[in-house]
Amino acid sequence: MIRTCNASELDTLIQTTPDGSVCRLEPKEYYLTRRLEILGRRHLTIDGNGATLITRYENVMPAVACTDAFYLENCDHVTLKNLTITTDTPINMTAVVESYDETAGAFVLKVDDCYAVTGREVLLAMTSFDAEGSPDRRFASFLRNPDPTAIKVLHNEIICFANHIGPPYEYLGGNRFRMRVSDLEFAFPPQIAPGLRLCIRHTMYGPSVITLRDSSNTCLQDITLPAVPGFGVTVLTRCHNLTIDGLRLPLLDPEHTLMASNCDGIHIVGLTGRLIMKNCLFDGLGDDALNVHSTAGTVTAIAPDRPVFKCNYCKKTPDGVLPAHWCAEGDLLRFFEPETQQVTATAVVCAFEDGYVTYRDLQGEPSVGDMVQNVAFTPACEIENCVVRNSRARGFLIQTENVEIKNCSFFGIAGSPIKAAPAFVRWYEVGPCKHLCIHDNDFEKWGEGNLKTPAVAVYTRHSGNDETITGLHRDIRITDNRFSRKSGLCIEVSSADQVVVTGNRFFGREDPAAPAVGTISCRDVRIEDNQDVR
Repeated sequence: MIRTCNASELDTLIQTTPDGSVCRLEPKEYYLTRRLEILGRRHLTIDGNGATLITRYENVMPAVACTDAFYLENCDHVTLKNLTITTDTPINMTAVVESYDETAGAFVLKVDDCYAVTGREVLLAMTSFDAEGSPDRRFASFLRNPDPTAIKVLHNEIICFANHIGPPYEYLGGNRFRMRVSDLEFAFPPQIAPGLRLCIRHTMYGPSVITLRDSSNTCLQDITLPAVPGFGVTVLTRCHNLTIDGLRLPLLDPEHTLMASNCDGIHIVGLTGRLIMKNCLFDGLGDDALNVHSTAGTVTAIAPDRPVFKCNYCKKTPDGVLPAHWCAEGDLLRFFEPETQQVTATAVVCAFEDGYVTYRDLQGEPSVGDMVQNVAFTPACEIENCVVRNSRARGFLIQTENVEIKNCSFFGIAGSPIKAAPAFVRWYEVGPCKHLCIHDNDFEKWGEGNLKTPAVAVYTRHSGNDETITGLHRDIRITDNRFSRKSGLCIEVSSADQVVVTGNRFFGREDPAAPAVGTISCRDVRIEDNQDVR
């Protein structure tokens, strides 16, 4: 089917709508082979009026190609609402292990017949799912690019920790692929057996349906994204205040679709002010439903005779460049020693240019190698009445301050439904959590196969805890939540001062004698009135 791109039609409609008014689309389908760019607009509402935007998506070798939908830059009070945004080709496929020859180290995958397989697809990542549609980590394969120097930068700002490529395969016809175990790289020891159900993603990091940069007071309302090639919403540096109400990433055909999104639902790297997120649905995600953090810089040089230091983004190379808006005059910077994660200094920015920070009001003594957090990018978060189901990673990954999460429900999360943990090394995401309140939420079925995975995890690092670190987090309150279908830990808090865990209920734990709540290297802790319910 040959489609005509409607991007010019939509551009004209949006550009001829004056600021301060409503641009109302027709309730029909629009096809996009390029993204819509909204630049410098003020007090503009784009009302989809029930329209569906269909973006181009190609999942075949030699390279996957896809079209993002919206890019907003330097806007203020722009609202997008009443839209469905999907793709013209499925973003992933559901398959089953049809046979496995352990001697030959090879297996055959049969893709569901509803997919029009060509035999040229990029099979970038594979994840197994159980009968309830939850990622179960029996099979998780990502093949890293063999070139260790390869660097992938998303939106000229986010550096991927690892680049991935699709493994080789033999196409047998009839929606069947034959693959060798030796050609794959597994995140966990694989448990390959006939009948194992897999989601095969064609893309992960890179695409973004909606991207915001340097924009304030944006509102995304009643938007449905049933096919997200990468990130659903990406929020880049110098955005201020964001409201997301009724964002939905649903599985339209749960029998034959296991992921609505190949990566994060919402990925925030540079928001100031406040995030309000409510009434959202995330069903089947390749990564987190929400990841809110800022990018950590590294002090690579300090001028001996003037208030200047050099700051780089050392995620892949020692001289990696931070985004141009990573800090600005008046921002408060906080310096951390990366191993102990203790604050060594603070300073206020006077100027930032070409990686050099001129500062004033220095308190403490920074050193070369210290990690730097821009405290401006610690948005307060109000998260309410959201549903997260069957995420391959976490539900909400929180790396900011002044957060309230209430009346949300989580089911089938492979990791922790809520995790508060910085990543000073490896991921270069910051920072610690302060004033985190988690209350009146429902947690069911998480961390399958690992009793040590808590539903609520306040950690020193993404990967776990360091008992030698103290005082990293502060004012953590976890109250009146309900946890079920977990025999081991439900709540674990580490390296935090002022911890309150009260009024939580744990349903159906097989071993009530085993602790449901744990703390590590915490101070000023109150744990009381938590109850096992049989």
